[in-house]
Amino acid sequence: MWLSATDEAGLASLHFHWRRHTSVALIVELGTHRRVIQERLGHS
Repeated sequence: MWLSATDEAGLASLHFHWRRHTSVALIVELGTHRRVIQERLGHS
């Protein structure tokens, strides 16, 4: 589903896992505590 959607949108090089990195970068900028981020990512 992800691959066909990104292909259709002309974003074939957009990888699903990058969403995880982007969300972390955004919550870091918001000042979220490191421990909260670790727990959200399953790195407790």
